[in-house]
Amino acid sequence: MTENEYNLTPGLEDYLLAVNKLNQEKKTVRLKDISAIIGVTNASATSAISQLVERGFLRHSPYEYIEITPLGVAYAEEISKRRKIITEFFNKFINLQSNEIEKIVCKIEHYLSPFLSDFEKTIEFFEKNKDCYEKLAKHLNFDSTLNNKVKQPEIDTSRIIPLADASKGRYRIKYFSGYRIELRLKQMGILLSDEIEVLSNQSGQVLIAKDTLRIGLGRGAAHHVMIEKIL
Repeated sequence: MTENEYNLTPGLEDYLLAVNKLNQEKKTVRLKDISAIIGVTNASATSAISQLVERGFLRHSPYEYIEITPLGVAYAEEISKRRKIITEFFNKFINLQSNEIEKIVCKIEHYLSPFLSDFEKTIEFFEKNKDCYEKLAKHLNFDSTLNNKVKQPEIDTSRIIPLADASKGRYRIKYFSGYRIELRLKQMGILLSDEIEVLSNQSGQVLIAKDTLRIGLGRGAAHHVMIEKIL
């Protein structure tokens, strides 16, 4: 295998992480499981899985379970390590809530990985020089003692549900648990914090509306759209 075959695109990395995550949670992984967690059609998932099989990261025959190879596990763990380091950096130095940071890191981690050592050295420096971090945290309006941001209130998740579980009514989009569905809806004209109306939720599809738009989402994709009822 050449070096280029090891360098996966951000999209393929997401698929590999999804397979590794599901493999740890359950003994068997099916194509429909991957489609649901990524928020895409089975056809799109099939194409991505085939590429990962060709590169030796997965094993999969038609109508069989998807298995991750030792190479795939090692690569997935490396991706997770990179995201963990970059997430820690953002948590310390970027004034955003954790759920927002998670979405951002998933989008840009692939492009920042060449500078991973810089992130690690910066974190290490401030961990060894607590007084410097306290001054920086004060300047950024962080609570350095608790290592939490103080500008923005935490989201009350008690009233937030997946779109897949919604009944008819008006809702506000609070966040997306997958950047692919966020991009897909953005292309259709639906953005974070938009008000939408759930017209129906049956037969494996959720029909939503925004102004004159009418959009049908499969239940797999709808599980990645988190909403709050407008009272």
